[in-house]
Amino acid sequence: MANDILEKTLDYFLHPQNSWLYGQDVQRAMTAFSRSPDPIPEHGLDFFLDWLAFDFQFRPDKNLLRYAAASNPMQLSDEEITALQEVAENNRYDFFEVVSAGKKISTELKSMRDGNLYTLPASERIRKVRVGEVIVCRLAQMRGEWHLMMDQGVGMYRPSKRDKRRMREDFPVFDSQVVWRDIVRANAVLLDAEATSDGEMLVSGFAPGGSHQEDDNCPICQAMRKAKAEGRQLTHKELTDAFAEANKDKDKNRKS
Repeated sequence: MANDILEKTLDYFLHPQNSWLYGQDVQRAMTAFSRSPDPIPEHGLDFFLDWLAFDFQFRPDKNLLRYAAASNPMQLSDEEITALQEVAENNRYDFFEVVSAGKKISTELKSMRDGNLYTLPASERIRKVRVGEVIVCRLAQMRGEWHLMMDQGVGMYRPSKRDKRRMREDFPVFDSQVVWRDIVRANAVLLDAEATSDGEMLVSGFAPGGSHQEDDNCPICQAMRKAKAEGRQLTHKELTDAFAEANKDKDKNRKS
């Protein structure tokens, strides 16, 4: 789902034992993110978590990461605080074209909006991607290197010139809430078709995904499906309880 320092921060603020401190803030964020009484579907969770960490005003003039670094409620080490501060101040959420990728080469991504290049460490690879594909993700800098913070499983293979122009021009504000609302929930509106060399039609469109989408055993997915079936929003307590249960499962898998 997310980079370790980001996941550690989200774990803390969403943990049930801290709900008396931050429960109202998380509930406020959920309501602001969805902008509707409808529950956030399970494949919207990664978009919400990214927005909660980087874009939601957790405190006046501070997002969640800046607040966590400044107040240090998690009692992080000096090294971890420095890393968190760097992530909070140097990050980029964007459409990225895959310039290079492979088992033995570094992944290089180019911003579709300003053309800047970002190279990930050779040891860090994104889910299987192809050169020429455009993906939506969050990158951040730690210790002078760019790292993948969160891969939300949204991509477009071989975007047309029209698609690329829309990526550059149609989103004056671009964050994970916008992607969720205007691309994923809008049923992948950036669609085009172009003929390949063998005469077949290649449909290029943003395919929504997310790390929880197909995991039937995921406690978070189960809680979201239950809320959706009941036609209501997932409560903060349900979210934090499910998050804690998911972390228990993750710890068991690591030990096994």
